Amino acid sequence: MISAQSFDTAKTAFDSTRTSRDVAMRAVDVAVARLALAQRNLDDTVVRAPFTGIVTVKAAQEARWCRRSPPAAASRGPVSARSST
Repeated sequence: MISAQSFDTAKTAFDSTRTSRDVAMRAVDVAVARLALAQRNLDDTVVRAPFTGIVTVKAAQEARWCRRSPPAAASRGPVSARSST
């Protein structure tokens, strides 16, 4: 049999360890969320056109901030670079 003091000391150590584990698990959750946000931000740095075609004008320069804007025109199929003259 153990004394009440030994039991209380062991219980306090157990509770402290459990709390430390819970804090560490929350820190992992936060790190995973930050990683997902960083991946999304990285994915947003790539400019993708909603249709196929050829770039004729480059309106933005490297390392400049750009804002998302609504599409200039809707397309029902691939865009052709050929003229119809």
